[in-house]
Amino acid sequence: MKCLNCKSVIPSQIKIKNKIVRLTSRKFCLECSPLGSRNTRQYIIDTKDNESYCPRCQKIKEIGEFYNINNRVASYCKLCQQDVKKIKAEEKLHSLIEMKGSICVDCEIVFPTPVYVFYNGKKKFPVSKIQHLSMKKLIEKLENYFLICRNCKAVREWIASN
Repeated sequence: MKCLNCKSVIPSQIKIKNKIVRLTSRKFCLECSPLGSRNTRQYIIDTKDNESYCPRCQKIKEIGEFYNINNRVASYCKLCQQDVKKIKAEEKLHSLIEMKGSICVDCEIVFPTPVYVFYNGKKKFPVSKIQHLSMKKLIEKLENYFLICRNCKAVREWIASN
């Protein structure tokens, strides 16, 4: 394991006064956080007044690149928060597709996630709403929808228009 501050290697155990002390769960070496000092907080990074540190991308950025929540600077920068939102929305979409069977109702072929559409025979469910709704509300709203691939949806709409 390496120290999160100085990147030096932390030994798995040391011997102090004929007693073996295990260090396997430590995040910081003994120089950065001495043994017995009860330092359980993260190592503080020195920043200027108009800067803040993003632990996700591990960069020091200007405060303007962070959201202001109740007169406090957010933990992650705006870019990292947007990335996290996208990842969570993709996970929700993937789990919703798995709940619906992961197969097109018409052609019965398994496709990658972006090919599917939630369809109720008349209209499709907008994927943009998935990011803003909780999983419980999504399950309620998608109760009357079924899973169909974009090709089969286009064929259904073409048949309906003729």
